[in-house]
Amino acid sequence: MAPYGKRKKQIQELMAAKGVDAMLIAGAENYYYITGDYRRQARMLFCKDADPAIIVFQPEVEQVRARTWVNDIRGWSSVDELMPHFFDAMREGDLSKATVGFDTHSAPGFEVFRFRKLNPKITMVENDDIMSELRMVKSADEIARMKKAAQVAERGMLAAASMLAAGTTENDVAAEAEYAMRKAGSERLGFLTFVNSGERSLGLHGFVSHRAINEGDPVIVDLHPTAELYASDMARTFVCSEGAGGHGGYGNQHGVYQARWCL
Repeated sequence: MAPYGKRKKQIQELMAAKGVDAMLIAGAENYYYITGDYRRQARMLFCKDADPAIIVFQPEVEQVRARTWVNDIRGWSSVDELMPHFFDAMREGDLSKATVGFDTHSAPGFEVFRFRKLNPKITMVENDDIMSELRMVKSADEIARMKKAAQVAERGMLAAASMLAAGTTENDVAAEAEYAMRKAGSERLGFLTFVNSGERSLGLHGFVSHRAINEGDPVIVDLHPTAELYASDMARTFVCSEGAGGHGGYGNQHGVYQARWCL
């Protein structure tokens, strides 16, 4: 728990410097960074000058208590109980007129709306102002996890390349890439997989369709695996050429597969 005690102190110092009284932590990544515990639906009220409170589904309370350094764990059994826990913690911390941060990229919109409606005197800010400044400096453990995520993405990209052949669909390529990444250690995707071929390669942001890839098509593959809670974003542009793919044709000694690598 030593690293998390250090992080708690650093976060509270940044909050004091930036005039933030409390943060509502809703994102699983920030929650894990602060506590060392991973779960999808945990919520935390992290205060500048008081111990935090964690709010989770009632059957998870003992797990969270055993796996984190936080003492105040509150359980809910129905959605109607969830927000009152927040409001109780806010009142206990005298935060009705405070500056409160939100994980605006991951907190459900209805939570933010309801929280704002029922606490009209608070000043809302983004948690990124605190968390990004701290998290941009990576520990050795974080760097190792980032390298693992990149290796997982590479496995997926090689699998995607091996599938490229005229008549293969974008969905076939994506399926092979995602399967390979799962096998290599990805727990989920940080964002949708892109496989954009032919005229679809002109799109700014892509997705996967059932379009069949044709000879000579440019094919953009963009992969976003998350391994051990750290993500990688790897994009490459290929050209589907005769003899390519075929489950192993990528990069073989005959040079039948042409590829243009783009970062």
